[in-house]
Amino acid sequence: MICWREPEAEFLTEIDGMEILSYPYDYTSKSSLKHLIDYTKVISLIRKADADVYISIDCMVETYLAQKAMPGRKHVIWFQDPFDWVIINS
Repeated sequence: MICWREPEAEFLTEIDGMEILSYPYDYTSKSSLKHLIDYTKVISLIRKADADVYISIDCMVETYLAQKAMPGRKHVIWFQDPFDWVIINS
């Protein structure tokens, strides 16, 4: 799994035998340059994961980077329909 790293978190964490690779990303920053710099750090993690299938929750910049960094692999984007259909009884 690849995810953003909280300031106090380690680069590599293991939870229930699963490796969690993380990169620094300051989601509170409004600087586009800072975000670009943070995103460059995820590319090496995508390659290090060397997965057969990359699953993204929602379509994000990391999704695009994974598709470009590992073009010969499967890429799945998981998303939820934002509309909740309500049945009205009449």
